[in-house]
Amino acid sequence: MPRSRTSERLAAGRGSYAYPSRTLLLFLLGLACALPFLACMALFLFSKRTEPAVLRFARAFGWAALCCTPAILAQDVMLAGGFSSTSFNRSEYLLALPFQTWVLPGGYVVQEVFESNAKSISGHRQSTMMDNVPIYYTFTLLWLLPWAALVAARLRRGSLRKDPAVLVVAVLLLANSIAGIAWPWWGT
Repeated sequence: MPRSRTSERLAAGRGSYAYPSRTLLLFLLGLACALPFLACMALFLFSKRTEPAVLRFARAFGWAALCCTPAILAQDVMLAGGFSSTSFNRSEYLLALPFQTWVLPGGYVVQEVFESNAKSISGHRQSTMMDNVPIYYTFTLLWLLPWAALVAARLRRGSLRKDPAVLVVAVLLLANSIAGIAWPWWGT
């Protein structure tokens, strides 16, 4: 079987296999985690159906994640403006965006629960979010599920705009996510 030019170069010790960059792998991890959130946001924005219940719940989950969008923008401004101990370059902003989509909806509450429990759950010496993505992701889902369930129940009644319970949930989710924008989820 004829060998490719790349395999010949590797066999001769001239060159190396080009592994995907760490940045690309991190972006793909963030995107894979963000896809359910993004899909639910799209359902909320572009679908007006309220049946079946699963679709209504997905729309409510998307609504809950959308409530945290101002916190994402605020964190980007904070990082870009140098109002943080960390600054990102332009390519890193693109890397961070999928993570922000699902990290910031958990906000301060999830960050505190994570900081208190991640090391004991994972057994890792490090308790940063990037070392324990499944744990943080689970805590975020557990934080958002009851709020999404409440909104899904209200969504069945009709418009969410004038519902006082939904407005309280929106303010709570936004305040929690804004309270968490200074937390360095990317590590220190």
